[in-house]
Amino acid sequence: MQYRDDGYLPEALLNYLARLGWSHGNEEIFSREQLVEWFDLSAISRSPAKFNPEKLHWINQQYLKTTDNARLAELVAPFLANDNCRLDGGPDLAQVVGLLKERVNTIEELADAAVYFYRPLEPAEELKTQHLTAAAKPIVTGLMEIFKRIEWTREAIHQEIKTAAKAHNVKLPAIAMPLRVMVTGEVHTPSIDAILALIGREETLKRMNSHLGSFPG
Repeated sequence: MQYRDDGYLPEALLNYLARLGWSHGNEEIFSREQLVEWFDLSAISRSPAKFNPEKLHWINQQYLKTTDNARLAELVAPFLANDNCRLDGGPDLAQVVGLLKERVNTIEELADAAVYFYRPLEPAEELKTQHLTAAAKPIVTGLMEIFKRIEWTREAIHQEIKTAAKAHNVKLPAIAMPLRVMVTGEVHTPSIDAILALIGREETLKRMNSHLGSFPG
């Protein structure tokens, strides 16, 4: 139950425990059916098994990558509820976990990564100082006006960010990073266009507007 509460999938834990002291060639990931078919006492190692948390993390990550998004959403929802997140009115949780699941090792980490989709996070002061700069302010405010009227799709958002970068002669990160800080409160996230598309136009503009006062000048 502790492993469940820590965000491990049962099939990943079974896979890991079966692999302790036993092997089938170089296979690391296998289904319950394959375990039943392959297991043989002759393949058990004579050396004592060593529990490796990092290896369990890795195996769990491999299972997360291939697990159905709808199932993951059901598993993530209680973690988010415990973190004061309201899922109603926010983006579809299955789409959110589909965007994030390859970046995490456990269900708990997946929930932590999804929090900013369902409630604003206040960025650290050093992030605001580093990324919400005087140079970035006119670019961001210009994008806000554009965001009010464009089709709200990932493709359209990406195109407008790309156009703004060209118009202001800056690289994409010079725009993406301020947007990340304003909208997510973080800097290590998936592609900003995918995030904005899921969070939605109204919430995106609301969060951006709330941070305009953090820019100098």
